[in-house]
Amino acid sequence: MADYAIGLSFHKAHRTLVRVAPLTPPNRYFASRNANGVITLPTLATGESYKVISGVSQCSFQINDNNQEFRLLGDDGWSDSVITGASVQASVTTYFMKDIDAPASGSVNPIFKGDYDEGFDSIQRCRYDKNFEVYFEFMKELGRANGDTGNWIYDFAGFNACIQNYQEQLSAEGLTEISFDLMSRGRPVFGKYDAGANPLPFSEF
Repeated sequence: MADYAIGLSFHKAHRTLVRVAPLTPPNRYFASRNANGVITLPTLATGESYKVISGVSQCSFQINDNNQEFRLLGDDGWSDSVITGASVQASVTTYFMKDIDAPASGSVNPIFKGDYDEGFDSIQRCRYDKNFEVYFEFMKELGRANGDTGNWIYDFAGFNACIQNYQEQLSAEGLTEISFDLMSRGRPVFGKYDAGANPLPFSEF
């Protein structure tokens, strides 16, 4: 097996796109999945758009099942169990970033603004408003459907979430980092997303 380029089949974590869309209560977004597992993205509210969280340095993602154990009379002393529900939890570490805008016409230099980065601006309200929810998507880039040709394919995970356990780490010798946990609300959706002929942008101004 070592004679073949096995390593080319591994997914590189930095080819994962994390993007968000703020929610207007009581609305939530849900992608749809067809019988073949192919995802159709939700339609965002008028005036809303996806924002890339460009400073993510680490993410731990897991599905927590609620396993209900039970006993029955006459069961010969053995217990059984059934999974009655599940939720998604993701622990995210990201850098605290400032806003940057694309260069003005005729300029080659970007503009650094005194504002939040667009991705963080969508979640900063969650620091104090625990009723505020954000729609998250994690897109792992799998490559083109036919090697060097075809549409761009992604592994998709999308869910609505509240942010808990927000922490800031400030060091005079380093960069400001923030960490938080995403706790899903409602139904998460997983599947395969076909982005078409062009790959999804991993950064935006």
